[in-house]
Amino acid sequence: MRYTLSSIVSPGTATDGGKRWTAIAVAIIAAILVYQLFIPPSIGWADNGDFSRILAAVGLEYSTDNLADRHFNYFVPKYKFGSSGEWDALVWTSENLLVLGAMAVNRLGSRTGMFDVRVLGAIHLALFLLAAWLLLRLSARMGLATRAVIALLLALVFCDVGYAAYFNSLYSEPGSFVFLFLALAAAIGLAEQPDSLPRLGAWLAACLLFVSAKPQNGLLAIPLAGYGFWIAYGLARGRPRVLVGCSAVALLVASFAISLSTPQWMIKHFTYNAVFYELLRNSSTPREDLQQLGLNPELEKYRGTNIFSPDIPVEDPAFEAAFFDQIGSARLGLFYLRHPRRLAGVAQRAAQSAFSQRPTYLGNFEKSCGLGPRAQSRAFQLWSELRESAAPRSLWFVAVFFAASAGAALAVFLKTSSRQLKAAMVLQLALVSMAIEQLLVAEAVCGQYELTKHLFLFNLLFDLCLCADLVLATAWVSRTRRSPSA
Repeated sequence: MRYTLSSIVSPGTATDGGKRWTAIAVAIIAAILVYQLFIPPSIGWADNGDFSRILAAVGLEYSTDNLADRHFNYFVPKYKFGSSGEWDALVWTSENLLVLGAMAVNRLGSRTGMFDVRVLGAIHLALFLLAAWLLLRLSARMGLATRAVIALLLALVFCDVGYAAYFNSLYSEPGSFVFLFLALAAAIGLAEQPDSLPRLGAWLAACLLFVSAKPQNGLLAIPLAGYGFWIAYGLARGRPRVLVGCSAVALLVASFAISLSTPQWMIKHFTYNAVFYELLRNSSTPREDLQQLGLNPELEKYRGTNIFSPDIPVEDPAFEAAFFDQIGSARLGLFYLRHPRRLAGVAQRAAQSAFSQRPTYLGNFEKSCGLGPRAQSRAFQLWSELRESAAPRSLWFVAVFFAASAGAALAVFLKTSSRQLKAAMVLQLALVSMAIEQLLVAEAVCGQYELTKHLFLFNLLFDLCLCADLVLATAWVSRTRRSPSA
């Protein structure tokens, strides 16, 4: 059987019937999300304290001083317009751009003079619908069964409340979600026409917006850049090859820039939790570990604490000199490289906490709904319930799944003569490597502290890998049935 990209991911020229089918599928996806996000009682996520980063950056303020109402328990949709303050917790991400856009739109129609976060939710929704439409259009030459599987997965998996509720929030997760989908659609489009400057620009812009959506996304620029280098090497010719290659280099530079621009307070949070709440808490030889890290063994007394534990001397100059001035991500990375079993332990603990999409300590509803604190929506939770109850929480399962996914992609890559299909398999390998990186980083950096939320991107990447495998399998089966002798 000869693999061709047109049989799997080619956009081709859609017929009127194909355009109508795509419009119907996108309309169904939109209806599911509109029902959850905007039909009363609308849902979102309560604030765990992270909203303050964006609020301060864009000039918004909480609408209530009641901490019990605005943190953890209830979804708060309204915020006051204020002024940006000089605050050391400012974190500028690409999500801030969406918030600023939502604020501008909100000012046009607000009767109360308050910012309604559901305007931001509508922008997240519009971007996801654009990505869904692009992905469905890119499948225009695929068989009906394969296109139906794509539409079904978009509706069942990615419209799940575990993802949808983030749209009505001031977290950075929805930016990661929509920009990743746009980056994937643009990547597939670029493989179709590597000499198209608009498609190259769209891919680069979407990737930059994704990697800058959250500091932990920065390293993910590396596999995305690897995909760009493959496009430059395997598909592009002449001047476009140079432009694609330069775009891939730009992604690597962006990754470096993001790491440099991460606020010092955030680096301190990550470093403290990585050492005391993850590495030492799970160590049988904490004093020896501290010595290998070049730290004073007397720091063992902070073992098991996290950055928000009481009586932690984070601002003490003596502690800063003894700890923060002596340790960094490079030294931690080298420690795990020298102790692969400890790294495997990190992966095992992360796997045990994976596949839960909904933080149980956050509510979905406004207080006025009368459902009590931390109540969560039960609508469209089939996928999140299924993966939480059925997915084995084991490193072996995670390893076997990603090994199989990567192995299948590599097998197709080696067998096919189509350079475009090779590019599709490189994209799949990029997704696998991104998922593994997120699994390790979330646990190694944050420990078990709010790990469900920190594993949001891992869960999204896992779902994307699984869905890509199902789509490719369906396309292969459909093509085999049509051409049994192929």
